[in-house]
Amino acid sequence: MAKAVVSFAVERLGDELIRQGKFLAGVGGQVKQMQTELKLMQSFLKDADKRQDDDETVRV
Repeated sequence: MAKAVVSFAVERLGDELIRQGKFLAGVGGQVKQMQTELKLMQSFLKDADKRQDDDETVRV
């Protein structure tokens, strides 16, 4: 009886670990994509800040 309970628990734990691993693998790609987008935004804002004094449309 105890062997069956332990076996069941190990199987469920293994399934959960696999599920969590797949989730975390997907999150890694999303984090990279967000980092790239934030860097692009940062570059855009730096450029806009530099142009602010020269171009009136940027000030608006």
